[in-house]
Amino acid sequence: MTRLSPPNSRWSARGCLSLTFALAASFPAIAEPLEVLTFANARELHRWDYVKAPGGVPGMEYTERFGLNQPYSFKLYTPKWEPGKNEWPTWRLERGFPTDWSDYDRVVMDVVNPTASVQLIGLKVADEATSQLATGNWRGIKAAIPAYSHFRIVQPMSTMMRGILVDRMDQSRIGALLLYATRPHADFHLHISSLFLLKKGDPLPELPEPYQVALRELRLAPLRSEGKAALETLKRKNPEADDLKTAWHAMLARFESIGDAEQLDATASDAAALIRKIRRSESLVPLRARAEAEGYAVAWAASTEKVIPREMPLDALSTGSHAALSVARREAEGVQLVVIPFGKGLEEVEVKAGSFVNEKGEALPEGVVTVSPVGFVRTEAPAYDFAYAGWWPDPLLPFVQSLAIADGDAQSFWIRVRPDAGQAAGVYEGELTVKAKDTPEVRRKLTVRVRDFTLPARPPIPIAIPAPTARILTRLSGEPWERLKYQWADFQADYFLGWDNLYVPQAPDWEVLEHLRSQGRLATFNLYPLGFGGGLQRKRLESGEYRAMLDKVMDKIAPIYEEAKRRNLLEHAYFYGMDEVPTAYLPAVETIAQTVKTRFPGVEIATTATDRSYGTDGQTGAIDSWIPLIHDFNPAKAVEARQQGKKVWWYNCKTPAHPYPNQFIEYPAMDLRIMHGAMSAKYRPDGFLYYSLLRTWSLPDRPPRQLIASGPFTDWDPCALAFSKDERYNGEGYLVYPGPKGTPLASIRLENFRDGLEDLWYWKLLRKQAEQARQSASRSPRQTEWLRKADEALRVPDELVKSSHEFSLDPALLQQWRERIADLIETSPYRL
Repeated sequence: MTRLSPPNSRWSARGCLSLTFALAASFPAIAEPLEVLTFANARELHRWDYVKAPGGVPGMEYTERFGLNQPYSFKLYTPKWEPGKNEWPTWRLERGFPTDWSDYDRVVMDVVNPTASVQLIGLKVADEATSQLATGNWRGIKAAIPAYSHFRIVQPMSTMMRGILVDRMDQSRIGALLLYATRPHADFHLHISSLFLLKKGDPLPELPEPYQVALRELRLAPLRSEGKAALETLKRKNPEADDLKTAWHAMLARFESIGDAEQLDATASDAAALIRKIRRSESLVPLRARAEAEGYAVAWAASTEKVIPREMPLDALSTGSHAALSVARREAEGVQLVVIPFGKGLEEVEVKAGSFVNEKGEALPEGVVTVSPVGFVRTEAPAYDFAYAGWWPDPLLPFVQSLAIADGDAQSFWIRVRPDAGQAAGVYEGELTVKAKDTPEVRRKLTVRVRDFTLPARPPIPIAIPAPTARILTRLSGEPWERLKYQWADFQADYFLGWDNLYVPQAPDWEVLEHLRSQGRLATFNLYPLGFGGGLQRKRLESGEYRAMLDKVMDKIAPIYEEAKRRNLLEHAYFYGMDEVPTAYLPAVETIAQTVKTRFPGVEIATTATDRSYGTDGQTGAIDSWIPLIHDFNPAKAVEARQQGKKVWWYNCKTPAHPYPNQFIEYPAMDLRIMHGAMSAKYRPDGFLYYSLLRTWSLPDRPPRQLIASGPFTDWDPCALAFSKDERYNGEGYLVYPGPKGTPLASIRLENFRDGLEDLWYWKLLRKQAEQARQSASRSPRQTEWLRKADEALRVPDELVKSSHEFSLDPALLQQWRERIADLIETSPYRL
């Protein structure tokens, strides 16, 4: 796909191809494109099949805005998605367009997004045979259309004609085309200005002058408004901001003198950068006052915040001289210390943790409090709504001993506190010292309260995330696998991650499993992947060919099962397979599961195959654990399934995006903590699955991935999953980075993933105590009152989590709930 305009320039940190006022001025004469859609009159709407939105608002209409070569465009509209509504609003056309596409090699579609939100649009094409199947069996493309922009999708016909159940559709007999949205997070509003075909060698046609004038105003109008509002706010906080005021008036003058696309692109990009500078300056006003006294600013940030080093506002920082943490034994909890120089940069900056001593003079052992500089990865515009494209914080870099901080940059240091199981409870006080070359030291006080209870070493629910493979880690590092695998296994266990494999058809690594068991940290693991998901295997499910494979797969599993039985590991094992198989193939899923269960009793079978009844309708009795996507998780149906002896996990991947929590780099860190903590306490999934801990895929035009060996600004490409250059998912498929010599590096996302699971352990421990209280034959008034408070605390408040797509991002609310539970655990008459 080719972008002709950059993303919403408020968010973009890079230049892009422009709107192109004279795109094809130097092109030779071209053949006439084949217009697939016509935009001449409103009668064309009657050819489309679509469902009207609630309230009688049409989902499609003709409009005179953004007409390209004809007077009109198609305006597509649907309200933002909410649970219970259609996840994929569609507009389908089966007649009234050319059906022989055999002479053409590209599909081109011009789209305009006049809204303030990124909009995701999909295009699918099917031949006559495929069009008779459910649209889930059609292949297609998707593109994220940036806010206030024009976007030109250019897709090779060879890609469009690939089928899912067929290798290639018939290009000469096109039967239908489909436009669709995907769970719009905001009201969906797009204009389709053209859809046409080009022959091989034909250049793209130019955009007409009136069309480009409309696009220019679309793009500049919000910049004018936003810049004015940002400057007025800054002037109220800092009346001396004359230089920014002067710069903004000069920028407005540039708006009026734009003469071509190159100038538009440069001016819009510069305007967006200036607006960000104004907003950042506003957020740093209280920090500048501290910097005048100490030479540079030092502030605190919660572990649930992402402190962006440049360009974006820093509203979540606290300027206090003291911070406090509360942590159970064998729990990790973090806070961030942020250093921002003003006037000149700093060199050789490091943060050191001193001794932490309680009132008895007892000190926390060395290593309980650790400091890691936060590293940054540079994102490009993704396929979902996002706040900013540029440098984002994520990898933690404990190997970086000291670093330089440029003038105005915000460098965060991750302070992690993790007492061991034998640590005495109490309040420990210490200092963090910021040192820099030729600059006075700055100290900040940190209080650590070690709670009088201990978290278990295993995860509170099963966590199924595949460990990195030997092929990936040895290729990146050149280090021997026999060393790496134990290092990674210990690291993963620190984050409640087992040594698992969901997809590679091989036996578990018995040595690693025994190593973890000897530590008391062995989690559940997949005994062998039942890999009947995916395209080719899905064909086998449909045709019945899978039956011929079953005996061979069972023979492979047999010695693995016997070895697990000999080692007394079956209680930790499960089978995973039939990955995301559609409902239509559930009879085949049941046959496979029954065969496995008969041959290998005592091992649960889990699947992400689609059965919205979770096995309660009688179709699939052999599946033990159903794993729906989080937005498909039905709490009431899950209760019914559990009453029938089933389990119901949940999972996510690149979908669903907001308003649901996800792992994307640009999403709040709170997403993962809430999902695995308070949200899991409220909805009680029996496990969580994610398909990869370290994905290292790269787009074809990117250099091979390398270990992160320096920082804080790294060369790591945050996109490890993309279906094109314009459908990118940053942070998708990995929560860990490979560091020097293949050493695992945690991320802010992984820290919050674990913190959420620790919050869930708090809830589970309190629930266990409450159950003990309820089972007591007689309770004193004090015990009765404690139980009342415990039952109240166990109900996750709606203010924190109202639903799986409505939750608070306020760390104070989370802290209040968590500390209330901790207080009750410590004061319980029923000890753990």
